[in-house]
This record gives sequence, C-alpha cells and structure tokens, in this order.
Amino acid sequence: MKEQWESQVWQRVRQPMAASGENLRVLRRESMCLAGIYRKLENTLRGSSREQAAVLYRQELENEAILRGLERLSGGDSGPMRPVSPPEEGTARLLNQCFRSTCRAQTEYLARSAEPETGIVFRLLADNAAARCAGIARLLGSLG
Repeated sequence: MKEQWESQVWQRVRQPMAASGENLRVLRRESMCLAGIYRKLENTLRGSSREQAAVLYRQELENEAILRGLERLSGGDSGPMRPVSPPEEGTARLLNQCFRSTCRAQTEYLARSAEPETGIVFRLLADNAAARCAGIARLLGSLG
C-alpha cells in the first residue's frame, strides 16, 4: 500500500507544470481547511493553548500564500482563498486531523523538492510542515 501511495506522489510530482497548478489548488484548499480549524481553536482555547493555536493559524496562512505564489509561477492563479469553517468536532479530534493532514502535506512537499525551479521552496514548505506537526503534537499534549 505504501509503495502505491509513494508511486502516486511521484507521478504527481513529475507531471508538467500546467497540471501541477491543479495540485497546488488542492494543497491550498487543504491549507485553508487547516487554517479554519486553527482559527476555531484560537477562539475556543485558553491560555498558552490559545497562543499555540494562533501561531499555527498564522503559519498556515503563510503556507497558503507561498503555495499561491507557486501557483502563479506555474501560470495559474485560482484567486484568494479564505479559511474553511471546520466540522463540529472535539478539540483532540480536530488536532488529530490537522496532524495527519500536515504530515501528508509534508510528504508531498518533500517529494516536490526535487523539482528544478521550485524545489527549494518546496523544501522550505516541507521543513515548515514538519515544525507544524511538532507544534500540533505539543498542543495536543498540553490539553487538559
């Protein structure tokens, strides 16, 4: 199963830039779904947990801006996106979803880091996603 998944990731990475514009839109939408969760948590959590959620929210907005820039570089632009309202779920469940989604994005970014023109930016996105995974785990661990 893992080999099939890795094969699919590499297949997407090797697609022409025009096709990767669609993939960037998907990554941007996923980023805005995460931003919506972090915004909700920022409004519902208290103390240092609230501050951690605020940091994750700002980082996700920055992530989406970089992805939009990459989309523009590839010749597309699906326009501005807004954070997506999350489903009504518990905090731990939302953070679990964020962790898994961010790990998947990190893997996608790392796979794209081999691209000749934009690889260095995808490497930065991969490193940032790894740091967000640690932040999500820290937040999840600090919940009472």
